[in-house]
Amino acid sequence: MKIQPAEIWAKIKEIKHFKIIVALFIAAIVCLIYGSYAGKTNLFGKTDTVEKETATTGSTINYTEEEIKLANTLSEIEGIGKTKVYITYDNDKKVQGVIILAENANDPVTEWQIRHAVMTALQTDYHNIDVYTMK
Repeated sequence: MKIQPAEIWAKIKEIKHFKIIVALFIAAIVCLIYGSYAGKTNLFGKTDTVEKETATTGSTINYTEEEIKLANTLSEIEGIGKTKVYITYDNDKKVQGVIILAENANDPVTEWQIRHAVMTALQTDYHNIDVYTMK
């Protein structure tokens, strides 16, 4: 007795909640595909890092995409100059602290601009941000 594909398909369709099972299966595949393309996140919410070697120490520092993006944005603000950004997160993936190194941070107006730009960009409080002059 040979089983026809149409008979197999008819038996599969008789399974209770067949459409829901198929929908969940498709959703799981979509999630797997999305997860393989999305930036990987670690425990502290940081995305993939970019390694840069510092000129003074020769050591490697890992900057997150968020740190690089913020540093580039701050550098575009008139008067701030070159910047480096370091962000730390707590276990709830919220910003715990930010250190900004900027060329012209010794100017009070520039420091104010940096602090307020970081507060807006990272949705964090004033006291979580430290600004220092870059050497």
